[in-house]
Amino acid sequence: MTEAGLTPPTATTKTFSVTGKVFDPAKPEEYLNSFAIKRAG
Repeated sequence: MTEAGLTPPTATTKTFSVTGKVFDPAKPEEYLNSFAIKRAG
């Protein structure tokens, strides 16, 4: 962005709701662990 003459944002993480649960990109494991269904493998 700097090369294009723009100022990059200071914070790059944004929380949002996915399937009724809050997703925080900084804590992906916490989001995955909040579901009752787990991957079998």
